[in-house]
Amino acid sequence: MGKEKPIVVDTFMEPAYLREIVNPNRVVYMFAEDDLIRAEYLDRDHLRGMED
Repeated sequence: MGKEKPIVVDTFMEPAYLREIVNPNRVVYMFAEDDLIRAEYLDRDHLRGMED
């Protein structure tokens, strides 16, 4: 896994775990601004109230 094709993860994975399955030079972390997360992600019906 990850040796021939890229790995795209839509959640947080610990760097130590990723180092076990892919070369760390092939990993990119992207994070959204907290305000964007609150405005968009946490406003989904199934997540309302999660921040409380």
